[in-house]
Amino acid sequence: MAAKHLTAVTDPVHAVQGAARDPDGMKAGAEVGLWDTPTLDHVRRAALAARVRPSALLGVLLAVVSAELSHTVVLPDVGGLPGSLGLYVAVCAEPGKGKGQAIATARRLIPDARAVLTHPASGEGLLTAFRDYAMIDVPVIGSDAPAKTRRVSTEVWVTRNALAIFDEVGTLEALDRRDGSTLFGRLRTLWSGGPDGSGTSSRERRRHLPGGEYRLAVIVAAQPGKVGALIGQEAQRAGTAHRFLFVHPARRRGVDDLQPRPDWPGHLPMAWPVPRGLAAEDVPPDGPPLDDADLVVIDVAPPIAAEVDAALDAASYDDTPADHTTQLRLRLAALLAILHGGTEVTPEHWERARLLLMESETVQGDLLAHEATEGRRARQAQGQAQAEREEARDRHRLRGDAARMSRHVAQHTAQRAGQPCATKCVRESIRQDARPNWRSIAEHAQAQGWLTYGERPDVRGGDRPPVPTFEPGTSNPPAESLT
Repeated sequence: MAAKHLTAVTDPVHAVQGAARDPDGMKAGAEVGLWDTPTLDHVRRAALAARVRPSALLGVLLAVVSAELSHTVVLPDVGGLPGSLGLYVAVCAEPGKGKGQAIATARRLIPDARAVLTHPASGEGLLTAFRDYAMIDVPVIGSDAPAKTRRVSTEVWVTRNALAIFDEVGTLEALDRRDGSTLFGRLRTLWSGGPDGSGTSSRERRRHLPGGEYRLAVIVAAQPGKVGALIGQEAQRAGTAHRFLFVHPARRRGVDDLQPRPDWPGHLPMAWPVPRGLAAEDVPPDGPPLDDADLVVIDVAPPIAAEVDAALDAASYDDTPADHTTQLRLRLAALLAILHGGTEVTPEHWERARLLLMESETVQGDLLAHEATEGRRARQAQGQAQAEREEARDRHRLRGDAARMSRHVAQHTAQRAGQPCATKCVRESIRQDARPNWRSIAEHAQAQGWLTYGERPDVRGGDRPPVPTFEPGTSNPPAESLT
């Protein structure tokens, strides 16, 4: 049986306002803008009322909508498999610049959320959000009493829909650095809707997550300078960065202003043209595997489908990097269609998804520039600290060599009835590798008052210059154990 393809319905906000438009709110041939439909204008007014950048709120809202969708709602086949609609969003800003506000406002717009809200502490925690063990009654096979059962511990579904929030990317990175952690690898797998599991030796800790039978959306709050785990070189190589939509919640002066500031417009009326996920308490603990007949496929306009197919086809060769950006754009466009009460990705949705990705790339560029600047500062500070350590070490060695030289001169003078030391005498009193610098060491000892510099005529006579001599100074050098 073929998968279901639904027909678009009217945008609920348009219906409320009585606008006779298509589900996207765009007239044929009209120039596409990010806020030119009643639905998106509602989101914009909600953002400005909450003092949040509208594009950031829209990105987070799409992640919340993604988490609400039934796992049966999919994109057309991508690489032979139905495409997942899970969305990952990174909300990046300095402390106090609206990260938490953007997340809270997005969830406020959809107050009847069904997805389980989770704050995983590990990759295994992501699996546990969906699957866990419970005691259930199972029939006793071979029993004479048909109704006889026994209680056994069985892996069951906790939920099919989860919204995972990581309050700080530093926490996410720290969790991934734990011994044996699989967090980032697991996030990449779950982004694609693939099967996953944990094969530990303990049965009670094993989890098996069937592919395509869950819906996960992820929101990460991050501070500039602490996003290396998401956009660093390793994240770029592994494809982590390309799976995230990056948004900045702080408003831009002169761009995101609307005076007077609008009042809160209320929650967003959602028609939900596709099936939603079940609330956790309504999720059956077990069920048959997902069948193709159960899938609800989002339609994609033919020109867009051809563009996506060409991009993915080019990325399938070994000399071309993987193209997660096209897949991310398709997800954004599909979620925008659902937000407007439709089930088809139109050119207008496709264009708005491009605008969101353009801003995401701008945010990424700013973050990378900040990372580079902070990296240079860190290296400069590290170099300065290293230079200071080396300078302190050199001062310590100079002081030690000067004290050793002074003690040797004092000992030599006492043994030779007051006869002062000559150059050879002081040179041989210090470390061999320091002897080329014996003059600097002697000058330091003289400055400390440990040595007295003098001269005597050269016994060989002639016009030879006088010979330097060294005698104990007016103060004693520190003991050897102190240098």
